[in-house]
Amino acid sequence: MQKVLILKNFDNSFEKFYSQNMVKENVTVLPLFDNKSNLPIFLKKIIKRLRFLKNIYSILFGEWKKNILSYDEVIVFDNGLDEYILKWIFNKRKSKIKVWVWNSTNFNLLRFRKFAEIYSFDKQNCIDYKWNYLCQFYFDGHFINDKHGKGLFFIGYDKDRNYPIEYLQEYLDNNMLPYEFYIYNPSFNKHVINNIYYINEFMDYDDIISKIIDCECVIELTKKKQTGITVRCLEALFFEKKLITDNLDVLSFDFYNKNNIFVLGVDDLVNLKNFLSKPLVKISNDIKYKYTYDAWLTNILDK
Repeated sequence: MQKVLILKNFDNSFEKFYSQNMVKENVTVLPLFDNKSNLPIFLKKIIKRLRFLKNIYSILFGEWKKNILSYDEVIVFDNGLDEYILKWIFNKRKSKIKVWVWNSTNFNLLRFRKFAEIYSFDKQNCIDYKWNYLCQFYFDGHFINDKHGKGLFFIGYDKDRNYPIEYLQEYLDNNMLPYEFYIYNPSFNKHVINNIYYINEFMDYDDIISKIIDCECVIELTKKKQTGITVRCLEALFFEKKLITDNLDVLSFDFYNKNNIFVLGVDDLVNLKNFLSKPLVKISNDIKYKYTYDAWLTNILDK
C-alpha cells in the first residue's frame, strides 16, 4: 500500500472538512505551513518575500518537511500552490510531485511542469495548458439524508457569473417559490433584501451542509469560462437534491437526469415549477462512486 502525503490549506471550514475526510490509513493530510509557529506575523511576511532563498523559506513549512522522504507520493493542492515549495520538495525527493488544481484558473502553470504533474477538473484548462484531466470529487457514505426538504438554496461569491442570480429570483418570486440566497463579499454591509442575504463572512461549511439537507433544490452558478463539474454539483448528487445549474457540461455526465437537473440556457425557465414538482430519480451507487474521493485518489495515484 502506497504511503501518500497530501498538502493543502486548512484556512477555512470547507478546507478543514475536506482535509478531515481525506485522511486514510495510508494517507496523511497536512497543512503546507506551520500554523502553530510562534514567529511574529511581520516576520512571516518578510520570510515569504524571501522565499526564493529556500533554506530560509522552509522555516515556515509544516512538520511534513522532516519526513518528506518517507512518502511514496506527494500531492499538493493548488490553494497552497507555490513554485518554491514544489522546488524544495522536488530537490529533496528527486521525483515529480502531483498538483491538483481544483479552482478554475486563467493562468498557465507551465513553470511548475519541471517539478510536477498537474491535474485539474476543468476540461478547458487541461486542453489549453496540456494538464491531466481528473473529475472533481466528494465523499460518499458519510451522510444519511432521508429528508425531502423545501425551497431552493444558493450560496456563492459576489463575482462575475454567467447567469445573474437576480434573473432567477424574479421567476421564483412571480411563482411564489421559496428560496434562500446568500451572496458573499467581504466589503458588503451585512443586509437582507427579499430573501437574498448579502454577507461579509462566509458561512461555516457545516451550516452550508445543513442548508443543503433542509432544501429541495441546490442552485449552482458558475464563473465565466469555467468548465467541468464543481463541488456544488456533487453536493446535490450525494445529498440527493435537485440541481439548477448554468453549467452546460453537466449534460455530458452519466449522473445527468432531466428530472434531477435543470440546465439554465437549455431548459426553458417557464418549466422550472414543473421540474420541481417531479420526483427525484435515484442515481446508482456505481455511477456515484466515480465521483468519490476514493475513486479520485485511485486515479491520481495510477496516473
